[in-house]
Amino acid sequence: MKTRRATLIAIVTIAATTVVPAAESDQPDSHVTRGIYADISAAMQGSVWSSWGDGFTYVDEGAHGGRSCVRCVGKADARGQGVGQTIKLDQKTPKPVKIAGWSKSEGVPGPQDYHYSLYVDFSLADGTSWPMKLATFPTGTHDWQYAETVVTPPQPIRSARFHAFLRERDGTIWFDDLFFGEAEGPNRLKCSGFEMDERVDLAARARLFADLEQLHCNALHSYLSGSLEVWDQPVSEQTAVGDFLRAARDHRIGVWLTLGMGHLPIRDTADPNFPQFDCVNNRWGQRWTEALAKAARYPLAGLSMVPDEYNWNTHHVKEAFAKHPDAKVRDFYQKLGSYCDCERCRERFRAKFSEPFPDRLPGTLPSADASYRHWLHFRYDSTTDWIRRSCAAVKQANPAIRTDSLICVTPICSDFWYGPGLAWDRLGYEAGLEYATTDPYIQLHNYLGDSTHWYVTETTEHLAAAGPSRRCGIVLEASRLRPEHREIDPVEIYGSALTAVWHGADELAWWHHSHVMDTSHTTDRAEVSQACVRGVYGLLEKIDPWLEGLRPQPGVAVLFSRASCDLWRLYLQAKGAPLPFDARGITDPRHAAIVQKEVLYLLLRTGVPTTLYYLESVGKAELAPHAVILVPLPLAIGREQVQLLASLADDGKQVVICGEAGSLDEDGTPYDRPALDGLLKHRRVSFVSAAALDRLASQRENEKRTRKERILPAAVDAAAAGELLAAIASGPQAAAVRPLMTGRLPEGDDFELCLATNARGERLFLAINWDSAPRSVGIAEGRGLETVAAEAYHLSPDGNWQPWARALGPELRLGPQEAVVARLKGNN
Repeated sequence: MKTRRATLIAIVTIAATTVVPAAESDQPDSHVTRGIYADISAAMQGSVWSSWGDGFTYVDEGAHGGRSCVRCVGKADARGQGVGQTIKLDQKTPKPVKIAGWSKSEGVPGPQDYHYSLYVDFSLADGTSWPMKLATFPTGTHDWQYAETVVTPPQPIRSARFHAFLRERDGTIWFDDLFFGEAEGPNRLKCSGFEMDERVDLAARARLFADLEQLHCNALHSYLSGSLEVWDQPVSEQTAVGDFLRAARDHRIGVWLTLGMGHLPIRDTADPNFPQFDCVNNRWGQRWTEALAKAARYPLAGLSMVPDEYNWNTHHVKEAFAKHPDAKVRDFYQKLGSYCDCERCRERFRAKFSEPFPDRLPGTLPSADASYRHWLHFRYDSTTDWIRRSCAAVKQANPAIRTDSLICVTPICSDFWYGPGLAWDRLGYEAGLEYATTDPYIQLHNYLGDSTHWYVTETTEHLAAAGPSRRCGIVLEASRLRPEHREIDPVEIYGSALTAVWHGADELAWWHHSHVMDTSHTTDRAEVSQACVRGVYGLLEKIDPWLEGLRPQPGVAVLFSRASCDLWRLYLQAKGAPLPFDARGITDPRHAAIVQKEVLYLLLRTGVPTTLYYLESVGKAELAPHAVILVPLPLAIGREQVQLLASLADDGKQVVICGEAGSLDEDGTPYDRPALDGLLKHRRVSFVSAAALDRLASQRENEKRTRKERILPAAVDAAAAGELLAAIASGPQAAAVRPLMTGRLPEGDDFELCLATNARGERLFLAINWDSAPRSVGIAEGRGLETVAAEAYHLSPDGNWQPWARALGPELRLGPQEAVVARLKGNN
């Protein structure tokens, strides 16, 4: 294993300053990257003390004790400066803790409070926070003074984050001889007197890289602030970031970053920073793009084009300023609506649509009239343009870096596209995002979607469909993420990684190093998580030569309609307006999304060769390899897409239209007659009734949210499935779309079969028994599975994998939670 370094020369213009760096990117040398998320602050610093705010300065004069101390300079209109350190206590019983130290000051105004203090946030044994325990110092100007506080926790302390800082105040302060620990115990702070020979500790870095090596990781994903001083400095391995990236390269690890973007301080309503919005059209969006361009000068493997947990709404800015000390500022932010309506948004909307911006923007839109439908397009247009600007800025700075995304709370399952303001397919097809990425956290973040493991496969298909290159990444759970959740079965760990790869994921990452290695104390089975991650990553490393360009075998192309999801939701949630389509008495605003999901699940669960695309973005050339084009519930469809389907039918492809014939155009305006009516008469076009789709979507037990039990897929509605599968198989190339599973439909058991093809035309087979009991399944003839594979391996619940020397068909029997991967003989 090695790291590939790409070097290109680029001219970068940032804030009117032009530099000419040698743009480099340290890329893992594998077709599928094997990553994990980790907090790199301690490993990156190499310093016992991390920076708070805008940092601190070691000084070697005027110390309280010894030779050295630290100096922090504050400004009232900035965050301030300070030091920080994380301490593990792992108390068995609650014991008093002392927070103490020495400080002197010069010109610090205001009352004695947390702004100038020793400040500690505790994490208790049950994972709850016990924040803001203080030892404060007098303000003004004074020589060395001592402050001490002893606190008694309500339950045992797991860990603490210790800070010493001056924040949001003018002045200069010095700290020395600090103490933190149990009141009757030793000082738990390292380098408490800031002496030179104690400042560096590379143990955290060594532990992190040792963990990555034993887990077979070659990619590291993490977070850093977008306002770090290092981004404004020349690129150098002497900086903390540069030094860490050098060390990662030496360990053959590529590094991906997601930046954070805070808010600018506001004094009052006369401040130039007032008002500010988390708006892609405003200063915030510009600051974000500039921060990405600065970070891209470093040899990162990838950068996320969006902040973590990105949603284009007012939640975070309201939270930041709703308790502001200035009454006018506070009142302004308390009255903000759910979505941005800043003047820049209003101007852009008026310029685009020649009409006023909507007056009311509650979380659920009150109407489906033209202005709100235009607002939906405005949101997608704005976010797409913002991502386009960010991708372009990063590529100008460093063409070799991957443009990624981690959009933690924009899950595929919610289908609430306009809430976050993101249309996945437009980001890839129009904005230039190379690797669409998100996390199908079944237990933690999956609010509305499927609670079975199939949600991971579904999410991967959506992400791969988000761009014409079909490259994507996915973030997976390797353990439960909270102590109150159930423990994850081994197959849910390695099985999720394998199904993601077979359905097009080029980047994998586990959340999170602290959970896998159990420094977060959230699981009672850390050894299981480690064995499964180590096992599946070791297997993927072994078979990586197979994985170049791996994509599901062509067969059925499912054209998912984002517009139909949006407009079904919008019209059903609108109050008092007649529906311009037949909802068949259904009132669920998510029904259009659920129907399309269940059609996809039926095909995946029976092993039909399936690839998902977005109806709104896909082109004819991308669909050329497929025999059948399946369009589930095209409620909203544009004339261009109608022509595309007609052309495909004319070319001899079987086109299957389900449940709807296009009552609305892509903007939600009703047609005089359904747009697909004429096409339904074509000899290569079949129609599946809405009643069949509704029956497929009627079983909702797979969306349970107990988080206490594993949810298994329900039995398939045989009549509805039969109607859909018969329509798919009615064309002349029926053999190309036959299910791999023969003889029956899934009956509540859970067996996955998938064929994929790599860049060399080799066929790769995946079989997973997701159940905790042995299972058998019949395998369709004619797929080359009746003989022993050219190379095959099986993976067991203990994380161990071994060669597999048996034929895969005509009947495949797997043990509990067993998985098999195989490279078949002969090309596709």
